[in-house]
Amino acid sequence: MRKLASHFSDTDIEKVSFYYAMQEPEKRQNTAEGDPTAGRRLSESCAMCHGEGGISKDPFTLSLAGQDARYLAHATQAYASGVYKNDTMQAPARALSETDIRDLSAYYATQPPQRSETWPPGSPQFLIKERCHGERGFSTHPGNPRLAGQSESYLVVAMQEYQDGTRTSQTMHAMADVLSLLEIKAVAAYYARQTADGEENGAPQKQAMPKKH
Repeated sequence: MRKLASHFSDTDIEKVSFYYAMQEPEKRQNTAEGDPTAGRRLSESCAMCHGEGGISKDPFTLSLAGQDARYLAHATQAYASGVYKNDTMQAPARALSETDIRDLSAYYATQPPQRSETWPPGSPQFLIKERCHGERGFSTHPGNPRLAGQSESYLVVAMQEYQDGTRTSQTMHAMADVLSLLEIKAVAAYYARQTADGEENGAPQKQAMPKKH
């Protein structure tokens, strides 16, 4: 994985992540060796991080529901032995016996998986908060700029500068800081396509992105 990922740019990583996140998971056939009923009792301590039934509500925590039991057992053993480094996982994993690990893995493997709430990067409307800059970016608030029809490249760089503090605005920093690069580009493309007659321009022409200094 290290060798493979080393060839990916940040945007490549986001695109791959979005692709897999958008897939609808299917419940796998149970081939686990352990006892799911016993594993359910053991899962109570895991639910705090991995969610009830292994459905994580934290975007940075893996959902366990429907995962391969062998994978789960291997990963838990790796945390217990220290091969995988994670302070949160190491102590709970070490407290499990080999039987516990098989049972816990069997329980999560039998749980129905659920796709996370993920939006494709080409659909930015869920990110648009038309409060300050007006409907579709046509600002009616004194002091707030019009975003509609602005250069896509300019909007991308501006949001990145609010992220890193080059531009100072507490409100804009808070809004931009949670956006990934793909999301920033999607929002910028949305505003760049807006026209005064209410019709969107066609797909925006590709523009050379200025390097961020």
